[in-house]
Amino acid sequence: MIRIWPAALMTVMAATAAHAEVDSGSAFRVGLGLDKVTLEDHDVGYDDDTTGFEVFGGWELNRYLAAEAGYLDGGKTRDDNVLLESKAFYASVIGSLWLNDYASLFARGGVLRWDVDARNTLSGLTASNDGNDLYYGVGVAALLDGALLRLEYRQAEIDDFDLKLLSVNVAWRF
Repeated sequence: MIRIWPAALMTVMAATAAHAEVDSGSAFRVGLGLDKVTLEDHDVGYDDDTTGFEVFGGWELNRYLAAEAGYLDGGKTRDDNVLLESKAFYASVIGSLWLNDYASLFARGGVLRWDVDARNTLSGLTASNDGNDLYYGVGVAALLDGALLRLEYRQAEIDDFDLKLLSVNVAWRF
């Protein structure tokens, strides 16, 4: 299913390009996203992925610069007998390069306030860890009747884990 996302985004961008136009002013935005979440720990050989979701809001200062904050639920991942649950709050700055009035490339950088809970399903032992770390991402966006449809890749190193997100989200602008 993940392989279909880029093709679907490009199809939607092409089909609706005649219906939207970039506003050069500022705007609020709120949105929802669906994420493929991958957690990897190369030291112990942990590598698993799951589906997560996010909700976010932000402010577009202009068509080139925006700030966003949100909540990411990383879902539950399982590898052998270890079950991990992850979640994070984040804040970021997004820079956009508009290719035309309807499509842009963007990059983001920000900070994650994350929490990971682990449970060994055999012994019942639990552990929890949290912290703050920097993250970054790149993506492509299409403007569709005032909403932004985005396909994005983000990455962070949280303690010993590599967190990778492949996201499809929509941000409504008002």
